[in-house]
Amino acid sequence: MRKSTLLVVLGFTLTLLAPVTDYAQQQEQVPTLEQCRADNALWGSNLKDELLSLPVQRLQDRAHILNSCSPVLLNQHGKDGILQADLDEALLNSELVLTYVSAADNRARNYLLRHGEYNSFLAEDAAGKR
Repeated sequence: MRKSTLLVVLGFTLTLLAPVTDYAQQQEQVPTLEQCRADNALWGSNLKDELLSLPVQRLQDRAHILNSCSPVLLNQHGKDGILQADLDEALLNSELVLTYVSAADNRARNYLLRHGEYNSFLAEDAAGKR
């Protein structure tokens, strides 16, 4: 991936995470370890079809929910410390978060391309309009 493309993708990702942050503020409850494991298992099982069929808002919501599981997965043994199995489980969770964020990001990029706005976006961004 070219550096300029990578920067655009990163920019879209940050833009797409803004609504996820709003969702995070609405969410007051920390998920349980069992809920995190259930969400990972369910949302990671039929991923290819769901990434194509779910609306962007649902992709963003799932990314946020899964992201809120990271500290839960890493701290499941409390004062006994982090075990390798915890790290492995948290890594798989993080990969799933990135998959959902990337899917939402690709939708936004494809929208700009379909509507002929991608080059305008790049030009404005290069000119410092943020």
